Amino acid sequence: MLTASDAAVVAIAAPAGYGKSALLAEWSAADGRPFAWVSVDDAHNDPGALLRYIGAAYAEVAPIDAGVLDILAEATTQPWPEGSAILGDAVSRILQPVVLVLDGAGDLVSSGSVAVLELLVDHLGPGSVMVVSGREPSALPLPRLRLERRLLELGPGDLALGPADARALLANAGVRLGDADFERLHVLTEGWPAGLVMAAMSLRRAGQRRVLPPGAGIRGDDRLLVDYLRAEVLSHLSHSDARFLTRSAVLDTVSAQFCEAALGLSNTPQRLHRNVIRNLFAVPTANGYQSYRYHRLYRETLLAELAMREPEAEADVCRRAASWLHGRGEKQLAAGYALRAGDTDLLARLVGEVALEAYGRGQVEQVESWLRPFDGERLLVRHPAVGVIGAWVHAARGRAEQADRWSRAVERAREAGLMPDDSPFAAWAAVLRAVACRRGLGEMQVDAELALSELSPFSQWRATALVALGVSHQLAGRSAQADAMLAEGAETAAAAGSTDVHALALAQRALVALDDRNIARARCFVDEASQPGPASELRPSAFAPVLEAVAARVSIAQGDPAGARMHLARAQETASLLTYALPWLAVQCRLQLGLAHLALADAAEVRTLLLEIDDIMHRRPQLGSLLVEVERLRQQVRGLAMGSQDGWAATLTTAELRLLPLLASHWSFREIGDQMFLSRNTIKTQAISIYRKLGVSSRTQALEKAAELGLISEMSPLAVRGEH
Repeated sequence: MLTASDAAVVAIAAPAGYGKSALLAEWSAADGRPFAWVSVDDAHNDPGALLRYIGAAYAEVAPIDAGVLDILAEATTQPWPEGSAILGDAVSRILQPVVLVLDGAGDLVSSGSVAVLELLVDHLGPGSVMVVSGREPSALPLPRLRLERRLLELGPGDLALGPADARALLANAGVRLGDADFERLHVLTEGWPAGLVMAAMSLRRAGQRRVLPPGAGIRGDDRLLVDYLRAEVLSHLSHSDARFLTRSAVLDTVSAQFCEAALGLSNTPQRLHRNVIRNLFAVPTANGYQSYRYHRLYRETLLAELAMREPEAEADVCRRAASWLHGRGEKQLAAGYALRAGDTDLLARLVGEVALEAYGRGQVEQVESWLRPFDGERLLVRHPAVGVIGAWVHAARGRAEQADRWSRAVERAREAGLMPDDSPFAAWAAVLRAVACRRGLGEMQVDAELALSELSPFSQWRATALVALGVSHQLAGRSAQADAMLAEGAETAAAAGSTDVHALALAQRALVALDDRNIARARCFVDEASQPGPASELRPSAFAPVLEAVAARVSIAQGDPAGARMHLARAQETASLLTYALPWLAVQCRLQLGLAHLALADAAEVRTLLLEIDDIMHRRPQLGSLLVEVERLRQQVRGLAMGSQDGWAATLTTAELRLLPLLASHWSFREIGDQMFLSRNTIKTQAISIYRKLGVSSRTQALEKAAELGLISEMSPLAVRGEH
């Protein structure tokens, strides 16, 4: 790139340890042009001194008139413009292209010295180049040079080592890591060569040359890194600027307003410009040049230095940051800083306001980190809104004991006032009681109705309460009322961005459709809930296996056993999240899985599911109609295991499952064959096989049995025309 460039100016700006000097040396060795070198320091901010050094450097590689050098040697601060013009004229007369390297040019900040460089750039001959390299951007008019297309820029991103080069560097140092360990290290160092070298040294010192244990390897408090930071960065700063830098590292992003609010230091804009904007370990964020983030490993090292210099400062900065962000309405960001500050009162207020929405949008790990500090009865009683949200999250994540413990703490918070959504505490508590269903399905309906009567119209809990009420109607056999409530719940959840509750509502609507033997309608609900975005957000939730169980039953009903098995396998991945914390859902889901396995003649799987159901019902026995369905499934699997006529001794094939819905039509076997491009005899043979497997002797009986199992939608009154 450098040898082939036709740019008049090459600007290389990167922090210490990015290999700038090594790059220049490699370029010099590979390029046929002579290189004139000037090592710049603060003394060269005297333009006369800068002229003398540049003239001497040129004279070593190209013919320069001795008179010119004499004039430059006598130059002082006052007549430097004349000397600059004379040197520029001499440079323009050099016939051979020359590369002038100003190493450390970031230190040149005086207007006179910058003017010298500008004049020289304008006098460079064809093929000649000026290279300004340093730890800070050059003061040359880079925007103008960009527009004139005379500039080539290289920054930290260009000098950082990619994966292949980073692996080679580590291998040369005797360190070979697995892919996951290497990826973790490469992300942390962001390809910083010096960081990778120090990481290799630390790993070798610890004897970890091939495996990187969790938390091992290079960290911000590593002695090599701390010493390097002190020598290369902090030693060049005033005490107040070093304090600004270490304190600002507490912030995930750095901007003038944010720093002024969070750091408690004066002259923030000026400090920001000196220590962040011109600090090439700082990377502009998506907001352009208004905010920055520090290089990850550099930030860790600054935080380690802060912990040594001011142990209490990080909490103080986080507290100020949280308060400022809260005032601006950036509540999720504020919660993160309140958590780091250990300010449980502010964190509780923020959790009550934003955690339910964040959880509904799939930000599970973030919400759980906010809840962790409250895992104690005293704090939960003091902050009941956190208790309700936490009990719900623990239940949905399969942590039944924690959900129980948090729920009991909530019950003790009887004097709580309004919740963050302006609902009374009793409404939130009623939602929690409804989904926990400790006192049976009848009380589930009562609690859901109470919640809906008292919740604020804009409460995030409304969708959950509507689903709970819809399920209570469904399990009581009131399908029309159930579907109406579930439809409203799905719409409310979608409007609120509660992906998990929205998917649950749709899965329940699909179950209502299955109960009504409307397979096509059930498929529509399953497909809507399985859209790529929502489905991925649902994956870590207890609601995921419910959707997969319903999808499996729909696939069977539509003659797709392979698809059913795929959904059953997916359900198995997260079925353990369904516990007695949500007993109605846990039993309901396992019943649906059992029916699907039953249709596929997987007796062993059904028996395993029945054992799990028994364990849940031992803890939550008041589940009403679900008990009847469980007993029916138990009897059916006994018949299957015995190989009786009623037990469907063999699995229906894909072809037979495809035929079943057509048997419910008014068509004859010949007409069905025409539709499927098969002969009448083939259709008749498949139908007889279905009769045998279902333990029946006629088409009418087969349809009744298939409808009972949910394998087809409700029978048409014109179903049978005499062929058996």
